[in-house]
Amino acid sequence: MTADEFINYQVIHHNDFIITPLSIVAVITIVVGTRYVLKIIKKYVFKKFKDTDHGRSNSLFQIVKYVIWVCAVLFSLQSIGFNLDILVAGSAALMVGIGFGLQNIFNDFTSGIIILIEGTINVGDIIEADNTVGKVTEIRLRTSKVLTRDDTVLIIPNHKFISDQVTNWSDNMNETRFSVTVGVAYGSNVQLVKECLLKAAHQHSQISNSPKANVRFTNFGDSSLDFELFFWSEHVFRIGEIESDLRFAINDLFISNDITIPFPQRDVHMIPQGG
Repeated sequence: MTADEFINYQVIHHNDFIITPLSIVAVITIVVGTRYVLKIIKKYVFKKFKDTDHGRSNSLFQIVKYVIWVCAVLFSLQSIGFNLDILVAGSAALMVGIGFGLQNIFNDFTSGIIILIEGTINVGDIIEADNTVGKVTEIRLRTSKVLTRDDTVLIIPNHKFISDQVTNWSDNMNETRFSVTVGVAYGSNVQLVKECLLKAAHQHSQISNSPKANVRFTNFGDSSLDFELFFWSEHVFRIGEIESDLRFAINDLFISNDITIPFPQRDVHMIPQGG
């Protein structure tokens, strides 16, 4: 057998395709070449956007990767003699099946493409959905991974980001405003209360000095004078720990300054029954 006969030897012969050693080599070359091209593109994209928008560059690479792999699969099928007209004709029936049986999956894929193109949500963003705050760790075409503050990973269908209300904390600004509320007993020195609250905020290293923290006297409550301490921080993901630190500091400052945090009190009047 000559070399020409060997490379064109029909290992598998079917009406729709023919597999030969040459076509096998061609498919392997396409796969290896695709992986190599993607590696170069990934290196270029991440190098270009590394210092500006890592999440957006990752999203862009995801789109490019899927497009290139689709092209690679089509070239591979063509290299073994597969008639792509059959694939096109069969796609009509496939779309009908998608329309009736795979609506949610198709919706997720469409939403994933929209997210990757628009860049409204990127890898590394802090988001809030369904009262759950988490960090986006990966965006795929159908689903995305979100790491919650409890260090659990949520797999969220992409249509949730399109159809539901989602707060992107990272899209607001570098720093976000938060607050801690506290009530003090009637008769307390309200100016001293304000000073203690501001001191607690200024002493925390993860609370911004610009904008500065401020205190609002919010209400004359049933059993307390109510205050709210507003502060800014860029550490959105672990803000619960900062709020806890503030409450510890406020409690210590109130104790050292003889400021009382009251608890609800009720007067109960007992009416004796005559016998």
